[in-house]
Amino acid sequence: MVDADYEVEEWKRAVKGLEGEPEGGKRCVQCFRLRLERTAKYAKEHGCDLFCTSLTSGRNKKAEVINPIGEALGEKYGVKYYPADWKKDGRQELARKMIDERGIYRQNYCGCIYSSKSHSPTIIISEQ
Repeated sequence: MVDADYEVEEWKRAVKGLEGEPEGGKRCVQCFRLRLERTAKYAKEHGCDLFCTSLTSGRNKKAEVINPIGEALGEKYGVKYYPADWKKDGRQELARKMIDERGIYRQNYCGCIYSSKSHSPTIIISEQ
């Protein structure tokens, strides 16, 4: 697994004009494309045989939208994309169980600054 840095300025350019879109709308498609293109390019540059994404594990992230983008980018870069819906076949329940057992933080939105406004995440700041 490769966990790349978040390039906020690049992301802002990619979603410019789509700030008012609802979660799951056109802004998300641009975000998926940006992230998957970066992944496909990395896979190609590092000699990987295939690549995939954990994006489809999100409850509001649709595999039928994400996977075709990954497949097209796989063709563009000559690296096979592994299409999956990580919510299927009991995997979502297993993930929740593992998260609970390990005490892992799980946010209630995708991480997008525009989505966070509509989900009102709870942020606890401790001053010590």
